[in-house]
Amino acid sequence: MQAGALDVKGPSFIGLHKLFDEIYEAVEGYVDSIAERIVQLGGIAEGTVGAVEGRSALVDYPLALASGAEHVAALSDALSGFARAARVGIEEMQELKTRTVRHADGDLARRG
Repeated sequence: MQAGALDVKGPSFIGLHKLFDEIYEAVEGYVDSIAERIVQLGGIAEGTVGAVEGRSALVDYPLALASGAEHVAALSDALSGFARAARVGIEEMQELKTRTVRHADGDLARRG
């Protein structure tokens, strides 16, 4: 997002720059929350550029964009791609939780 904010040119520069800064700040908060949750669950929040780059399924932000509309479309695509991946992860965790509870209930029923 910072790349988009820095590369916007033209009459919509100020508005788009402000929008990108606001989105960047909001996303930064989510990143912090996700990292804290990873640690709470016993993991390691590997936030180095190399670790993130090696594991990220997100596509790189296109650097050759010229118009504000192109930057808005690219940002929209990036955010919606992340949101889709987050929803899939949430659904997978819910399914895992459901299976774990069923397994534990089965163990208790056999012992009871």
